[in-house]
Amino acid sequence: MNVPFSQSSEMLQALREYSAILQRRAQALADLRNTSDRMLSILQQDPMADITELLQHREQECIKLGELCKGGVTGERQLLETAKLVETSEGELALVAREVLSVQELCEKLSQEVMACQQECELILRTGLETIERAIRESKQRRKLDSVYGPACKHSTPIFLDRQQ
Repeated sequence: MNVPFSQSSEMLQALREYSAILQRRAQALADLRNTSDRMLSILQQDPMADITELLQHREQECIKLGELCKGGVTGERQLLETAKLVETSEGELALVAREVLSVQELCEKLSQEVMACQQECELILRTGLETIERAIRESKQRRKLDSVYGPACKHSTPIFLDRQQ
């Protein structure tokens, strides 16, 4: 691919800037993954643990990542396509293009890891909520039966004490 020098140097500068932006995004994604991993670790040990602080920290990291994604470069797709085209050539432009593609691949990998961790956390939390909901429903039913028939001998099965005993 023969590119005039002025276009080549402009392309090189654009790819360097894009690489820097991708590296900041990758760092934000790595921070988000670490926070998500800590949340998952805590929830795996205790599904009812208080993770409020981690959720707040994670929200701030999501906002930061969102700002980094908003403040991107115009024509990101074109830059990625250009990087794919020139990665096989020689020289500094090819090195920067390979770096862009490598960091882009890292960002995608980190995003997938964050999403997988998020899904696991949601599953643990949903299971915990269902357990609480079931316990509340059983307790409500038990109180209702206790108020009508008196205290139960055993709450797992509704066998009630005879009031004459």
